[in-house]
Amino acid sequence: MLTILSEQRGAVGVITINRPERFNAMDVQTAQDFRRAALRLARDTDVRVVILQGLPGMFCSGADLKFIRNGGSSGDLEYLTRAEYRRPPEGTPIQYGEVFKQILEYIHSAISEIRRAPKPFIAAVDGVAAAGGLGIAMACDIVVASQRASFEWAYSKTALTGAESTTFMLPRLIGLRRSLELLFLNPRLTAAAARYFDAPGVTLHFDLCELHGYHYHTGLVFAAYVGGQGEAVANGGRYDDIGRVFGRARPATGFSFDLKTLLGVLPPETAVMPSRGIFVAHELACDAWDEVCRLRDAGERVLTGLPGQRVSACCDRELRRAGAAWRIDTL
Repeated sequence: MLTILSEQRGAVGVITINRPERFNAMDVQTAQDFRRAALRLARDTDVRVVILQGLPGMFCSGADLKFIRNGGSSGDLEYLTRAEYRRPPEGTPIQYGEVFKQILEYIHSAISEIRRAPKPFIAAVDGVAAAGGLGIAMACDIVVASQRASFEWAYSKTALTGAESTTFMLPRLIGLRRSLELLFLNPRLTAAAARYFDAPGVTLHFDLCELHGYHYHTGLVFAAYVGGQGEAVANGGRYDDIGRVFGRARPATGFSFDLKTLLGVLPPETAVMPSRGIFVAHELACDAWDEVCRLRDAGERVLTGLPGQRVSACCDRELRRAGAAWRIDTL
């Protein structure tokens, strides 16, 4: 089975990492084919853009550590291996660094081709981009991430230093301080968290005291703060599988916020409550639904009252019944 699929669709080149049994981790053969595909499409003048993707639900996790643990392939890149390790005596411990080098030689070469290419490379991340997969994604000009995409440094889990250009690319993309947060704390960032991790004016902090679930939460909890406000303006957390008792377990994130607190920290021009709108009493809402839709399609703000509510401070008109028709009265 081919572990790297390369195709051309008009002026668009597509590289697909196809090694599902190892979550798209690369052994030497896969890394060789990856470099070959990247070089060909980067230099093909008929190709104007290249999409780099994994299989559905998985992007890439870098070098295959199981392949490295098993000693690699003795015939690969012997010129990179020190002479005493090329044909070691039986019983000699595996030199993992030498095997790692066999894979990295090709991945680094492919990343160099991507960075030097006179055309954009787009990383389509669906699933986990970890370790070398993170480096490959960062080497591309644009990263498009699905809702189930995640990004993780991951090297520290196996006592490795950063490779695959991660230590070069990461500080240049998000700065040194935030790069160190990723390195030391090793969070797995969702697509949304990764998007805002380098957003100007937004600072993420990781509180190690909160790395546990409480009450109904089953993962990280979070809080959002703004300058000059002592209390959080929003709180939330993960509660994966909370729906299992109802027959449908799925990942979920919930949050809550206090509207009064939020209005208090917004700029005055933003926090002004709108005064123009049409109020609809709760008991009329069902009968008036077609008229409400018509008004909204015409650009009007239409608010439906709660049971017992007779007026809204942000409405200057009210929809009332007029026989079989409807009329709008000024309040």
